[in-house]
Amino acid sequence: MNQPTRVVIGVHQEDERIQCVLARRSYLDIGIVVLKRTNDNSVELVDLKDFAIERQVELEVTLEPGSYIILARTTGCTLRRPGDAQDENIQLIESDGLGTYHELFESTVAEIFRKFDMLLNRELSFTEFRGFYECIGKNLTEAEFKNEILNKYCSSSKGVTYRGFLEFWKSGLETYG
Repeated sequence: MNQPTRVVIGVHQEDERIQCVLARRSYLDIGIVVLKRTNDNSVELVDLKDFAIERQVELEVTLEPGSYIILARTTGCTLRRPGDAQDENIQLIESDGLGTYHELFESTVAEIFRKFDMLLNRELSFTEFRGFYECIGKNLTEAEFKNEILNKYCSSSKGVTYRGFLEFWKSGLETYG
């Protein structure tokens, strides 16, 4: 920016209108912080929107020329089961004798796949799958990805499809419980 600019910054949470998001999940407390980088490479607070338990929060601010850091934030304190929710004992594999998986299992896997499909091409490349692996505390080389993932689960030559990702999770569930 070469001149002062008025911007609106928003943080939005998914709700039941988004595929695979359950209506019973409550909103997190969310806020926004805008920091400006100073010449000595430190930061100073420009503005903030305090925490609110809402679907979205917005902050309108005028920014002078410079470099900024915008942070979405939450304490995570509202990330818990609603007090009026019924107790559930979910069996991920249904006891119907057919090996049917619970809809919650499949919707969760679909949501994880969607979050890691950064290129939105309906498959996870090595880089995207490695990012997923790092989140679960595992390392993965490109050779391991090709030999142990692409060759074993439904994939294209470039990445794991959703069906392959679901197969990967089902295999893990059956192996590790």
